[in-house]
Amino acid sequence: MENILNSSLVGAIVGGVFAFITGIVLNKVEDVNKEKVKVSILLYDLKSIENYLSYERGSVNLRYFEDWQKVIANCTCLNSEDIKFLYEIYDKVYNYNYHYKLKEQRGESVCKEDVIYYHDLQKKFFDSSEGYVDFNKYSEKYERISNMLENYIVKKKKKTLGTKDNEKKTTLILSIIPILISSITMLTAIYSNFQVAASLRETVISRNLQYKPELKITPTAFGMTWDENGDVLSETENVYQEVDKFTHEISVDEYPAIKVQNIGVGIAKDIVMTWDDEYNFKVINEELERCRSNTSVYLEDELIVIKEKNKQRLIVPQTTQEKVFIPADSSDYSFINLPVTYYDLIKKIVMEGIDYHWSIGLKATCNYNDLQDNEYVANVDMILSPNFCYSYGKDDLPDGKDGCVINIETNMRLKE
Repeated sequence: MENILNSSLVGAIVGGVFAFITGIVLNKVEDVNKEKVKVSILLYDLKSIENYLSYERGSVNLRYFEDWQKVIANCTCLNSEDIKFLYEIYDKVYNYNYHYKLKEQRGESVCKEDVIYYHDLQKKFFDSSEGYVDFNKYSEKYERISNMLENYIVKKKKKTLGTKDNEKKTTLILSIIPILISSITMLTAIYSNFQVAASLRETVISRNLQYKPELKITPTAFGMTWDENGDVLSETENVYQEVDKFTHEISVDEYPAIKVQNIGVGIAKDIVMTWDDEYNFKVINEELERCRSNTSVYLEDELIVIKEKNKQRLIVPQTTQEKVFIPADSSDYSFINLPVTYYDLIKKIVMEGIDYHWSIGLKATCNYNDLQDNEYVANVDMILSPNFCYSYGKDDLPDGKDGCVINIETNMRLKE
């Protein structure tokens, strides 16, 4: 009995020492990770705003991280001038967002270039020293802050402990371990190490789950109309004016797109959608043949070849599309458009196959990372099929116009 009690006491002491040391190390690592998360959120939010100002061509409002003040307050790498500059940016972002929403609430057509703060924001992010905004060159202040944030993230990845004082304390604690281990039996030491390893493994798994994103794709529908000569009308105006009258309360978009939402607890970043062009163009070409179209499509020497009667076009594939990041647990959707060439070929199928039911199955791969740079890969399957089509003389459609509404059913599966 006494030996059992002594063994239990020694085991408890060793376990306590290991738990104490482990707690110090994990707490330090956790503090570093928390600050890294704050810096990452700020960086990717700025990059998202930057992309909106330089690449966004649709009529959508600017999205930004509303708790930006808390994030900036926790970024110790920023000095007073940096904080002042960032406050100026987010003040203009707020004003732009507010005026944009105000116009929408009034039912006005919104053109983002007409909102004065849009051009002010461009000058904050990009160089305007020559009298015009150069999108190929950052402003001096923004470039310095952006590079500093990126370097900070890279630096923190290489560090396992914080300051030199913490490293000295950790070294001192670790030097006591051999003295304690020498006073116990080998069996107790092995048992204690096993328990600590199990605890560490559970902690790592739990921490990884806190940063895990989860992307979800929602079914969408888009519409198009064309005149009596077969010329497609302006999707921006006529789809909403003509098609919506006959959709039976179906939500119709003006352009085919995938609606992506992050329902996970962690931010998804570096999202890349890669289209399986070889498979997809084979499927599209088979459908063109089925509706007896004079158009054919195939890949040759990494180029898209489109043949129409006696004409032939060569197009560079738009194989990949990117998103900087999607916030965690977000109720908002991010849109990834189908490549333009896909859309043009679908127009052909819709117009030439309006009298029969058709469907097309397309494939893509979606890659994205969490804030710890763990990579996730998902297979994406899409089925495009007409919800209904209508022709001149039917459904009270205006003279000389035909149209169609197409559903996009989408499924995303993570690879094991």
